[in-house]
Amino acid sequence: MSNFNGYMSKLNDLIAKAIEKAASSSDILSSDDLAVVAKKSTIEKWRRNTIRKVTGVGFVTGIPGGLSGGLLAVLDLAYLFAAAGRGCYGLGYILNKEVDREKDIKLILACWSGAASAVPAVTAGKIGIKVFGKAVAGPMAGMTVNVVAKAAFKGGSKILSKVLPQITSKMAGQMAGKGFSMFVPLLGGAVSAGVSYWVASSLMNAAELYYQNECVEFNDSSISFADVVGEPL
Repeated sequence: MSNFNGYMSKLNDLIAKAIEKAASSSDILSSDDLAVVAKKSTIEKWRRNTIRKVTGVGFVTGIPGGLSGGLLAVLDLAYLFAAAGRGCYGLGYILNKEVDREKDIKLILACWSGAASAVPAVTAGKIGIKVFGKAVAGPMAGMTVNVVAKAAFKGGSKILSKVLPQITSKMAGQMAGKGFSMFVPLLGGAVSAGVSYWVASSLMNAAELYYQNECVEFNDSSISFADVVGEPL
């Protein structure tokens, strides 16, 4: 059990690194023809194809079982988040939204983690970002609502660093819930595929809500207005 606990501790760090790489790696997450390809599809077909790809890779990397299988599954995390991120952007293009890949993935991850929510309008007293619709220049309504336009959102790295613990906890909990089955040959493949399915499906659910709403509202009280606009504390 101690070996497994040690593995899960390492997994926390590796998940964080995989997400950071996926969020900042334009060569993995972007494609010149992504918008063209996505707009030829429907939401359901795009989701289905994305999930099929990531679960297929997840199954293959988990087949060996044992420590080697577990390590392969960890190495698959970077691909998993990159491919799921690409799936998220595709949904934005299909919904005819203006996609900002660098900012969108960080805000989608914040929503996925529970640190933020995609909403039609920001609640009074909350901090938020106007991601779509008519832009705003800065704090609104006499500072009762702190809302900035997505163009003014400069604190992506700081926001991501604050939501990463929630994301890694969510991921580690999902994988820990599978127990030692991920270390069993063949069965490990099914477990890895299941985790990949869960990540891709739930992340695209968050993305669909993100692109269908005009604002993102932060639920995490540790996130300040200065964090959002990228000002030093």
